[in-house]
Amino acid sequence: MTDASREPIVHPSPIPAGHPAENEFVVDGVSVFYGDRLAVDAVSTVLPAGKITAVIGPNGCGKSTLLRSLAGLVRPDAGTISLGGTDIRQIRTKQYARRVAVLPQSPLAPEGLTVADLVSRGRDPYRRWYDQWSRADESLVHDTLRATGLELLADRPLDSLSGGQRQRAWIAMAVAQRTGVLLLDEPTSFLDVAHQLEVLALVEELHANLGVTVVMVLHELSLAAKHADHLVAMKSGRIVVSGTPADVVTAPVLAEVFGIEADILSDRRTGRPIVIPTGLSGEMRHTGGGQASALTPPTRTES
Repeated sequence: MTDASREPIVHPSPIPAGHPAENEFVVDGVSVFYGDRLAVDAVSTVLPAGKITAVIGPNGCGKSTLLRSLAGLVRPDAGTISLGGTDIRQIRTKQYARRVAVLPQSPLAPEGLTVADLVSRGRDPYRRWYDQWSRADESLVHDTLRATGLELLADRPLDSLSGGQRQRAWIAMAVAQRTGVLLLDEPTSFLDVAHQLEVLALVEELHANLGVTVVMVLHELSLAAKHADHLVAMKSGRIVVSGTPADVVTAPVLAEVFGIEADILSDRRTGRPIVIPTGLSGEMRHTGGGQASALTPPTRTES
């Protein structure tokens, strides 16, 4: 679906003070250690409900660790994370899976699994081991396949698809969970430019049509600025700045976070910032670099 044909994003009305949105994350003083290494350092932020948030930053800055903490896959060593005003540690696993869907960096599926079978697994949080597959489940999976443009691929093995099609199928599985929140860890990694745009257009479309709150880790700055309403820029385990793309994608922030100098242009169609790199910042030139490019998908490392 092109930008011109996609339905506009409509945000919910502001939530009154003291009544946090059901799908709003509040991160308060969260720290995470891997052994002796501090991966996330006393992070506090609000990830707004009803918006697309992109977490950006160089390799090893703590982006993926923060997302995994939101997903409940990593338990913080300090601080709390709440969703809709409730500490996520107080929410049972199955109940949390009905509220938050997660797509990790490198999801794996059994060999030969079809697209329809994968998408149907999104219904698992709603089923007990003895429950029969219902007509309602069947209808919901079919609707999800249609909404994500996978109807004609439903019987294809997942491992026979292109990278973009596979990622679309994994997102469809998350959509079939019918959660209010979708967490995506580098959903465009290892995809070419056309498939990156395809996947992010799908995320935008789902957000617009279903009202899903999205939090995703992205490397490519211009894509983050184009597709997200809210950006969080991290460096060395800490948040440097958060806000709208115009607030975050500035020359001083890019120099501090990524160690690059860049021209910031305005997209004539959307008014959103576009990053044109011009070189390393002064500090990076003196230290010989060391940051991954923010403009091309790097080799994945734990971040």
